[in-house]
Amino acid sequence: MTDTKQPEAQRIAYELERDAVNDLEHADVAISSYEHEIRKMSAALKTNAVNALRSQAARIAELEAQISASINVSASPVAWRYQTPTGWHATTDAAAANRVRAHHIVESLYAGAGGVTGLPDAQPFRSITWPKGREAGRMGDMTPLGESHMRVGFDSDNDVYVSVFNQACGAGDIEFCTYGQGGGKSPRTREALIALMVAMEEDSKETPSFRFPPGAAIAQEGGR
Repeated sequence: MTDTKQPEAQRIAYELERDAVNDLEHADVAISSYEHEIRKMSAALKTNAVNALRSQAARIAELEAQISASINVSASPVAWRYQTPTGWHATTDAAAANRVRAHHIVESLYAGAGGVTGLPDAQPFRSITWPKGREAGRMGDMTPLGESHMRVGFDSDNDVYVSVFNQACGAGDIEFCTYGQGGGKSPRTREALIALMVAMEEDSKETPSFRFPPGAAIAQEGGR
């Protein structure tokens, strides 16, 4: 008797193999299609990124050119100036300027379109009247004497600080850095505070009882 199960098993095996081959072929087609889409997307992303970078670089170059044309300020100081009892002095030696800082207020000078300047927007230096000391203090008018005071002075970096004290509220401080390499964003405010120090010294000559600290002597010319 002929075994009919063997041909049937062979047929089923053949169909299964055929279906598996078809599935693999479809999978290969799908994978190839996905790979093609991924390559297209990657190329598009690269192109867009490159174009964006080129556009940004062109815009930055344009802005740099505009800034250079309108301001033309060098990144580093070209000289430094300082005031002594004999008047203003200047040096192009950075080491010498650092040595002078121990005794005098030193201002950085930059090369701008209109010549040597000190302010970050290339405005020419204004003449500054310097205080005699490195700190000036006054007591307030509306509190009992000694219960409130304000101090304005220079720290070791020649940044200008303002300290206000009230016995009821405590103390608060704020600082304005030197412009240029000091990173100061308020050069005119700092300059005005220097003028305020001069005014406080003048007031302390007229009403020494409100000087802070009490009994402090005003520095002689060139004393800082």
